[in-house]
Amino acid sequence: LEARKYSSEDIEKMFPLSSYSLILESVKKYDEKFGQVLLVRMLLGSGDKRLTQWHLDDYEHFWALKEYDKETIGAMFDALVTENFLFKTSGQYPCIGITELGRAAIFRSQVLKNAHSDMNHFVMQKVWNSKKTAGKSDGKKAAAKKSETYKETLELYKAGKTIPEIAELRDYTMQTIEQHLVQLY
Repeated sequence: LEARKYSSEDIEKMFPLSSYSLILESVKKYDEKFGQVLLVRMLLGSGDKRLTQWHLDDYEHFWALKEYDKETIGAMFDALVTENFLFKTSGQYPCIGITELGRAAIFRSQVLKNAHSDMNHFVMQKVWNSKKTAGKSDGKKAAAKKSETYKETLELYKAGKTIPEIAELRDYTMQTIEQHLVQLY
């Protein structure tokens, strides 16, 4: 599928500001204690034994971003690092920490809002590149099934339906439809 041009408004809706805020709050809580991979798994609601062992499954944001896949959440973390809201420590097992700018963004949403569009573009590009590369090694059946569901979303979008309308018609959440559009991009 071809990448199409999205308006700034479309891009901002794909990954809401609240998702980035939630990541910042989670990193602030566990500042420099865990790596990005484990925090992504926590936000996905993974069954990883380490999450239970360290009681991360009890945290209020456990499963909070279950609508996304690990690549997308990882790209959101990377976007926050790129925009200097988060940082990674050095060493064999780098941990993720929050910067002063990231702390300020939790309390003053305008700070995060100013970078929102740039972060969403970053995430879309990273996810697109990741999916394009991964798609070459995926099985044909799974790819065909995903392709069909994405095509259905695309057809509705091209027909002028809004994301909430498509979500209702397809009986999916808005975030799932947004994810389809990201995959199509």
